[in-house]
Amino acid sequence: VVPPTGAPSATPTGLEPPDSVDLELEFVYGHRSEDVRNNVRYSALGNIIYFGAAVGIVYDKAHHEQLFYFGHDGHPIISLAMHPEGKYVATGEGSV
Repeated sequence: VVPPTGAPSATPTGLEPPDSVDLELEFVYGHRSEDVRNNVRYSALGNIIYFGAAVGIVYDKAHHEQLFYFGHDGHPIISLAMHPEGKYVATGEGSV
């Protein structure tokens, strides 16, 4: 693997990004569907609610924007439940 021109150099171990790198999630493509069911819902506002890895996602299709929820401790989300009125969502994570 060759780093891009002008990229900061890696740490001596090569496992951690340099301190000067600040990553931000911009967009999530895809979702977990192989081993879970009923994992995509519409909210009361018409937004699409789903998850990918350990991130809960609210997709506003009118503005093509996503909101992210990082409240889990790094284990993948495997369940999603929505209040019948579409106002509240709960997610559950799996174990390692």
